[in-house]
Amino acid sequence: MSPYLVDSGRDAAFEMGWPHPRMVSLSEPDSLRSEKAIKRIVKGNDYITGKPLMKAIVEALTVPPTKEEKETGKLKHPVEPRILSFSGMYDEVQEYFHKSRMTDGLPVTVPTVDSVKAMLKGTKHEPDEIVAETFKMGFTENGQREGQNITVEKVAVIGAMAGCKPEYMPVLLALASKGPPYFSSAQSFTGMAVVHGPIAKEIGMESGYGAMGPYNHANAAIGRAWQLMGRCLCYAIPGLTIMGDWGNNLQYNSLTFAENAENPMIPWQPFHVEKGCQPEDSVVSIWEGRGLRQRCGYNIPDFALKVLGNVEPENGGLVLLTPLSAKMLEEDFGFDTRDKFRQYIFDNSVMTVGEWLDSDQVQTFTIPHLELPPPPIENGEAFQEEMKIRLALPRDTIIPRFKDPSQINFLIVGEGMIYFVAGGDFDLKSIVNIDPWR
Repeated sequence: MSPYLVDSGRDAAFEMGWPHPRMVSLSEPDSLRSEKAIKRIVKGNDYITGKPLMKAIVEALTVPPTKEEKETGKLKHPVEPRILSFSGMYDEVQEYFHKSRMTDGLPVTVPTVDSVKAMLKGTKHEPDEIVAETFKMGFTENGQREGQNITVEKVAVIGAMAGCKPEYMPVLLALASKGPPYFSSAQSFTGMAVVHGPIAKEIGMESGYGAMGPYNHANAAIGRAWQLMGRCLCYAIPGLTIMGDWGNNLQYNSLTFAENAENPMIPWQPFHVEKGCQPEDSVVSIWEGRGLRQRCGYNIPDFALKVLGNVEPENGGLVLLTPLSAKMLEEDFGFDTRDKFRQYIFDNSVMTVGEWLDSDQVQTFTIPHLELPPPPIENGEAFQEEMKIRLALPRDTIIPRFKDPSQINFLIVGEGMIYFVAGGDFDLKSIVNIDPWR
């Protein structure tokens, strides 16, 4: 395995009931490297023991296992008390939370019994009700950290730590029901949460000026709480359970804002209505991606193509528009519906077969998976055949960037006094109804 996966590999072995696995690691990743680089790596040393790599592999396969290596069974982490008793000065309390890996690197509001009770008043649900079962993450020095059930009370605790108000609880619970705001990958992803419908205005979320900046309390606190759920409830530890090499600064508030659906310039129906919800429904759309690019200027259709120009093959694409940009698309360019603009993007966002082949995602996932049975998705077999045909095309052949127009989405945010466009590789993961969590 690669060195950055050693701890994750140990964690996976724990999951299978092998607490002391025998492991060998390359000194550095070899995927897609040159022949010269691979020869150097193979002639190098095992990352774990420091022995010559080939010797370490032979010994790992032939030396009889020790008594410890023969042990089976999952290692358990001590059960933590529901309420922590702790006293100290402000700095001491903050240091405790930092050392316990329960912050985002910034001070948190210490959750007291009273502050958590106040948060619980924001929902009719009982404190011990299970909102979701989180996945298991985390080899630690104390053993495996078992995934824990996420209860209403735990979400209230996280909300208090992030500085949330009780009225934010329905949104927090809807987000918690779908797990953490990102998944663990060597690439540094972030989540994005967009609130639609009446609740956004009820709790004071911003959809206009500065909606994506650090200015609105509801936007900032809800996004921070969602991030802290991953940190505190899913044991998000860099290099151990979170493998993003760089990390992502957008994770600080998980790109949380409200959709602007009320500006009179907007020619289209709200996003959640387009997706089948009623206008009076309050929902949160959950997204996952890496980042956004911005352009400013009159030619909105062309700029929309440009901001999607770095989207990896197989990913979805998201375009953010100001109300004025959306109005210009309708009035100046004839796109009176989202679907018309979506088809334009699909038809004109293209790449070469060579660019497609150079993608790490295609090399790592798409091509190797062609040797496996078709994926259990609609038209999975047809997709595999299409990819096999594509592999035989000349490298300069022009192909669509997206698999299907449905991968392309549009959101309207901002006040609309300028023609901004932003876009990136954000995939829509789910749409969650907030109203049942009130």
